[in-house]
Amino acid sequence: MPIVYLTTNLINDKKYIGVDSKNNPAYLGSGKYLRKAIEKYGKENFTKEILFETPSLKEAYLKEKEIIQFLNADKLSEYYNVHEGGKGGWENIKTEGENNGMYGKSVLSVWIEKYGEEEGRMRYSESRKKAGTSISASLKGQTKSEEHRKNLSNSKKEYFKNETPEQREARIESTRKAMQNANIVRSDEYKRKMSESIKKVAHIINAKHKCKYCGIETNKGNLNRWHNDNCKQRNNAININASN
Repeated sequence: MPIVYLTTNLINDKKYIGVDSKNNPAYLGSGKYLRKAIEKYGKENFTKEILFETPSLKEAYLKEKEIIQFLNADKLSEYYNVHEGGKGGWENIKTEGENNGMYGKSVLSVWIEKYGEEEGRMRYSESRKKAGTSISASLKGQTKSEEHRKNLSNSKKEYFKNETPEQREARIESTRKAMQNANIVRSDEYKRKMSESIKKVAHIINAKHKCKYCGIETNKGNLNRWHNDNCKQRNNAININASN
C-alpha cells in the first residue's frame, strides 16, 4: 500500500516529506539534498514515520502535495524538500510508454543484451542477491557507538566554528527570505481543510519526547544528541539510583 512518510534527521531535526509506493522500511527518500544528508550523516541518523496510508499511488502524491504546500516545506530551510510534491518533482518529465527507456523490456533482458546469455543471467542473479543483502542489513539497523556520536557532534561544531561572519549572515538572510516567500495567501476554506488534514499527523511531525534522566521534553534530534544516554545528568541519576 502506498504511503506518505516523514523522514527526520536525528542530528539537526531537518525533515523530508515523500511518497513510498511499496512502503519499504529501508527507503528514506530520494530528494537531492536528502541523499546528500544521508551520505554525510549516515542512514542510522534518520528515522522514517508513516503519515498517511493511501489506497492508490495517485492519492499518495496528492496528499504529499497538500502537506508540502500547507507546511511550505519546499520553501523552508527546516525541510529537505525542494519541490511542491507530486511525482517526486518529476511531473514535467514524460517517462510513460515508449518515452521510457525500459519500455517493453525486463531487467534480465537488458543484462542479456549487454553481456550475452550466460554472463547476463549470472550478473542479474548476483545483482538480486546484493540488493537483498543490502535491504536486509538496512532493516536490521545499527546502533551508534559513543565514538560515532562524538565524531558527528565535533563535525557539526567544527562547521559552525569555521563559518565566517559573511557566511553566517548569508545563511540567516537565506532563511529569512524563505520565510517571507512562504507567506502565500490562501482561501479560508483551503486553510480549514488542510488544517484538519495536518492535525491528524501533527502529533508525529511535532512530537516531543522526555529525557529519562533530566525530564526535559524536546524533539527527536535534540533528544538523541543532548539527552538520554548523552544527558549531562545521566551519571548523577545513575549514582542516586545506585545509592538507593
